[in-house]
Amino acid sequence: MACRSYPIKNKCHPIDTPFLLFNRNSKTPVGGIITLLVLMICINGRLASQNDGMTVHPAIEEKTFQTLPTCIPTRPLPETPEELEAALKKWNVIPDVIEKTPPSSLKIEYIYTKVRYGNLLSPFMVTREPVWFNWTVELGSLYTLIMVDPDMPKPTAPSDRDFRHWIVGNIPGTHVHKGDTVSEYVGGTLALFGQGVHRYVFLVYKQPRSSPVMFEKCCGIITEEEFEISEDTHLQMIRNHTKFVTRDFVQKYKLGDPVAVNYFRIAWGKG
Repeated sequence: MACRSYPIKNKCHPIDTPFLLFNRNSKTPVGGIITLLVLMICINGRLASQNDGMTVHPAIEEKTFQTLPTCIPTRPLPETPEELEAALKKWNVIPDVIEKTPPSSLKIEYIYTKVRYGNLLSPFMVTREPVWFNWTVELGSLYTLIMVDPDMPKPTAPSDRDFRHWIVGNIPGTHVHKGDTVSEYVGGTLALFGQGVHRYVFLVYKQPRSSPVMFEKCCGIITEEEFEISEDTHLQMIRNHTKFVTRDFVQKYKLGDPVAVNYFRIAWGKG
């Protein structure tokens, strides 16, 4: 694991390591508390980053963050079709979610971490939608982004496969925040009743026309207030998000095959 050096005491804090805030098997809970404190500092400080040509969410452009010492896995993003295919087959995104390798890799960053083709993340690092994206685009084209969990409620018996986490349509280029929200973003914490290691897959589709598509809004939009109401309400919202089939949605709007894909994983206890 390589360490990026930043101004704060030049020490390496592994905020990208899998145990983070939510590892039930950890024997050092103090580590999770320290990580939480570091993330709280980051919220009120300044995050040093480079755009690298990717789209940054406008809410992030308005904020400043404290620079933090960060350990980042040295896993590179796929650069060739063969590397991309291998990354998607490693955790069976091919053939479980898609049938063939898309033509472009997909770069995604959350505030605190990056999505790196199967890296393990903490659910608390993905509670809010990603802040920047990049994939190969065609000038004047519109795109649709779909995020699903194909392992709900557990990988060995995914009866609720295609659990819907997010849909944005009519995206101009890579400007996801300028698209039309079809289904509000829901982070990994909604799947608290899940088991095992879940994959969270982002699929980008090129829309067939340059004019906007009239998407039907999906049900099951969740607010923070509703999330805390009761276990029964939580279960009902989960059921709402299971009433989705990616293949049917893609066929309905004639989206074709995905042009870019990426994914991360979260471990939810045993299963």
